[in-house]
Amino acid sequence: MKKMKKITAVWILMAMLAGISGCSKEETPPPAEAEGTTTVTTEAEQKEEPGQVTTGTGSQENVAAQSDTEGQAGESNAVSFSLYSSNDDATGLVQETVEVAALTPENVLAVLIERGGLQGDIRILGFEQAEDNGTRVLNIDFSQEFGTYVGSMGTAGEWTIMGSVCNTFLNAYGCEKVKITVEGGVLTTGHKEYKGYNGYFE
Repeated sequence: MKKMKKITAVWILMAMLAGISGCSKEETPPPAEAEGTTTVTTEAEQKEEPGQVTTGTGSQENVAAQSDTEGQAGESNAVSFSLYSSNDDATGLVQETVEVAALTPENVLAVLIERGGLQGDIRILGFEQAEDNGTRVLNIDFSQEFGTYVGSMGTAGEWTIMGSVCNTFLNAYGCEKVKITVEGGVLTTGHKEYKGYNGYFE
């Protein structure tokens, strides 16, 4: 009997211990974020403010500043100058203000072809800005088509074409004199040889 009582007491003690162990088990709460910890939010969880521009490299201010800079850069090369062309009765020159995207000899020539009376196949073979005895000058070498075209004009037509070309280039580049050559040689027409520098035609 004593042995049976001992066995029963052992089972009762084991049952009590098991009950106490079960009651002591509780859910462990998740660890709180330490102060200063950065939380990473996925792209799907981000909610953009209305009108906000999100970029990978900068803020809205950076995007706006970059757009302003690009806009200014695109406008900074435009240049205005006076185009000289013949008047209606070919007795003188008239001028008007024109604008090109960038100041280049080819762009000035294009304006002269379009609105100054030059024929379309004329080309510039050489162009130089220089100084001659302290005076700012231009040296322009045209293709043979220019010499042929000017030489086909009468006296009045030749004067207006040469005046249109010289005055327009001088105004565009802010120079005082220009020397015109053809294929590297002296421009010679039936009326004149243009050996040296020419100023403004008036």
